[in-house]
Amino acid sequence: MLEDADVITWCDGHGFETKLDSWRSQYSSASPFPHLVIDDFLPNALAEEVVRTFPAPSDRVWQTKGSLYTVPGGVARKYELGHKPSFPDAIKETFDKYLFSNKFLSFVSQLTGIADLYFDAEFIGGPRSGGLNAVEKGGMLVRHVDFNFSSELNKYRAVNVLLYLNKDWSISDGGNLDLWDQQLEGPPVSVISAFNRCLIFATNSTTYHGYNKVLSDTIRKSINLYFYTKECPLHVDKQPHKTEWNPEDS
Repeated sequence: MLEDADVITWCDGHGFETKLDSWRSQYSSASPFPHLVIDDFLPNALAEEVVRTFPAPSDRVWQTKGSLYTVPGGVARKYELGHKPSFPDAIKETFDKYLFSNKFLSFVSQLTGIADLYFDAEFIGGPRSGGLNAVEKGGMLVRHVDFNFSSELNKYRAVNVLLYLNKDWSISDGGNLDLWDQQLEGPPVSVISAFNRCLIFATNSTTYHGYNKVLSDTIRKSINLYFYTKECPLHVDKQPHKTEWNPEDS
């Protein structure tokens, strides 16, 4: 199937093919573990519409199709919505036309060196494949490694693609993603959760990451996508486990 003309223009504009060698080098050499940041990720008009239609925490959809995900003790607190049929049209378009495009999937696979990546196109079974995240002031997701296996999909989690949607966001607003080395010695590398910024990284037993409390009165918004593989990727535990928390003061 041919990609839509605007998706081809998007891929060409980012250089998913022509810049692949350069970006693969950036990814593999990034500290403290391989990752890549792509700014101005979506076409600007679409990114603006995504922000405009992103559901507020007061929207009933979070209660009917999503959840308020909490872990006691100041470990995690955020709203999650992993039911794609309930997404606003602009966000459905972001997934179906861009994040789920063959060209982007091929790019992520070649970038990370992880073959046979899979996404859950149906996206109706909770947060197993990502979705929308909304974090109010005081919300957090402290340092952790992700769950490594989906029993529903019967596949191993392999790559995270995070798209941030926060205008005029700075380090002082909190809620910025910290990437830690596997010895947890720090200091971490902080990725500011800025508007239309995409972060790609392989998720495994050594990719510790998380964000401390959101300090801004503005809701921290993101779109998340998790890619899976049938075979267990490098550095991923073969034994299934849930998210493993490692707070900084532990």
